[in-house]
Amino acid sequence: MRRTSPTISQLKRSKQNMFIVTVEFEIKPQYVADFRQAMLKQAADSLALEPACQQFDVCFDPEAEAMCVLYERYDDRQAFDQHLRSDHFRRFDQTVASWVISKTVKLWERHEQQSAQRATQAERFSTTPAITSRTVTESKQMRTYEIALLPGDGIGPECMQATQVVLDALTETEPGFRLQLTAYEAGASLYRDTGEALPQNVLDACLAADAVLLSAIGLPDVRQADGTEVQPTMMVGLRRALDVHSAVRSVKLYPGAPCPLKDIGPGIDFVVIRENLEGLFASFGGGSRVGNEVATDTMVVTRTGTSKVADFAFRLAQRRNGRPSDGRQMVTCVDKANVFRSMAFFRDIVQDVAGDYPDIDHDAVYVDAMSLYMVQRPWDFDVLVMENQFGDILSDLGAGLVGGLGLGPSGEIGDDHALFQPSHGTAPQIAGKNVANPMATILSAAMMLDWLGDRYGDQACLESAVRLEQAVAKVLQDGDVRTPDIGGSSSTTEVAHAIAKAFSVPANI
Repeated sequence: MRRTSPTISQLKRSKQNMFIVTVEFEIKPQYVADFRQAMLKQAADSLALEPACQQFDVCFDPEAEAMCVLYERYDDRQAFDQHLRSDHFRRFDQTVASWVISKTVKLWERHEQQSAQRATQAERFSTTPAITSRTVTESKQMRTYEIALLPGDGIGPECMQATQVVLDALTETEPGFRLQLTAYEAGASLYRDTGEALPQNVLDACLAADAVLLSAIGLPDVRQADGTEVQPTMMVGLRRALDVHSAVRSVKLYPGAPCPLKDIGPGIDFVVIRENLEGLFASFGGGSRVGNEVATDTMVVTRTGTSKVADFAFRLAQRRNGRPSDGRQMVTCVDKANVFRSMAFFRDIVQDVAGDYPDIDHDAVYVDAMSLYMVQRPWDFDVLVMENQFGDILSDLGAGLVGGLGLGPSGEIGDDHALFQPSHGTAPQIAGKNVANPMATILSAAMMLDWLGDRYGDQACLESAVRLEQAVAKVLQDGDVRTPDIGGSSSTTEVAHAIAKAFSVPANI
């Protein structure tokens, strides 16, 4: 199904001599009857709240295979023109159409996408000669992505090496794109040897790359002159240089993964999005201290920064399947707006952005209450958006619900750059023993492929991201190969090879 942007597309004069607004979109003829009935039902509640909308109807043009959503209004042109210039017009007319259409179109769009994916998978794994011609055709359009690898410290190099094994196996079976993986040295070990954690040439390579994949940075015994660890300084500097404003932490319980909850309801699958450059972290490197008595840090919330992370949250919600409890696509603002002016401002901005996404539901929850709800009913959430420090805390709580940090991928997204890394640290106590769980790094690589596919319109990347996640899910579901942190005895290397072998066997994710 293809539709125009859900805004006012044209104005007409109806047979009843009233001015109307139409929003047109294309639809397959076999869906018309069911779609019209569903749309009218969806519109009823919305229009009941809007007395100025005198009539709502849906018509079908069989020649154009297009449907029109009609709103009939005033019989006086001057009054109608005045209405078009009002804030009310922008708020209602241009948003109700999007809400009504999206709610009813979504089912068929998802059905068509799933059908296309199944057809693509069937073609890829087919042994018929058609696969040869398809490979030749796609290879002519093959894109190469430059990926900067930062293996880092502790278990970082082991997890990165395991991820490279998996990515190499994936790209060997995917003719649509290639990954040019280049590793650079950065982190605490480098700082200990050279006094520099992130050399300028490494930063330049990260800025020039299509994406950055990082494993783990920092060692507790390597300190700067002021006694602080290297990791915060390096990571904050890298984030600021890349201008990655939205940090994304997936909280998803895969079949076979350990969970401390007795009741997981319909499942756990939500995303924590934290503003990545402001909030309390804006004081990093700043703040003030007066002797041994007083120290202060300042929380910074700007309209620009909050608008970016909120917009990202709503756009992500549009791509997801909604919360597990009922499938509703929803963004939840997590704050402390009842106490802090900065948090009330944060909530106001999120609600302002919500007006641009009438097809996505939204609400707000205080951060202390959210820490309870995440444990009691995590299936009621889809996308959570919050300030930096709150997100830093709640994302680790979320990881604890779905198997720990070894299964926690993350991405940090900006307008022009993106950085992907596991949620865990360097765990120097097990470094070099080949027992670290590489799944969080591998799942972060899957997030990277999804971002590249979405950014560049690369279907091969999008499909490979799904295949990679399915492979990890398959290994977890089988339960035969798993590292000690999730109840197994397998090595890092064994997990990597098991995932590489699982690409052709889909799992329930």
